[in-house]
Amino acid sequence: MTLPTHRQKSLYKNCILFAWDDAVGAMGAVVEQLPIQISKLADGGYATVGGIAAPFGTPMVASSDGGSNHRLAKFSGFSTDSNYKSVFIDITKDRNLGKVHTILVSTKALGANAKAEITLEGNQGDKTSNVLTVTGTGKTRHIFKTLTLPAVEDVRVIVSYANGHATNDCPIRKIALLGSFIER
Repeated sequence: MTLPTHRQKSLYKNCILFAWDDAVGAMGAVVEQLPIQISKLADGGYATVGGIAAPFGTPMVASSDGGSNHRLAKFSGFSTDSNYKSVFIDITKDRNLGKVHTILVSTKALGANAKAEITLEGNQGDKTSNVLTVTGTGKTRHIFKTLTLPAVEDVRVIVSYANGHATNDCPIRKIALLGSFIER
């Protein structure tokens, strides 16, 4: 990856957008309370991203296949090839390991076919839970008690939108993990 040129970067929602190979990357924090992050934000269209701008509030991306095909597209819909991974959080107390038994997920009222999948990883990724699907037209609160993650030292949350919907998003407002300690 080479550094973006002056036309391959722009500002959008408190983030710097930039050309990232054949995609658009973002660096910043949309919410001030969160740390700065770097992530791929959107597909760039063709293989070569020539320019990025957000002059009217919505980013537009110019790309080319290196031949006679060129494209100018604005962001629309929602990406279904995205995911989020939190940092690992220590859930031990003295000699005890943490056992997550319930996950509470708060969303906005979901539209038809809106979906996100949640997985937990523990012990720095050595243990993985079953996949829990957040879905349900009109639902705002999702409670999961069928978790297969054993007692672990640390845990992180992974949210995947791979099976989501391009029109009806599944914005997660809050995820709470409930559990207890198990002596080991």
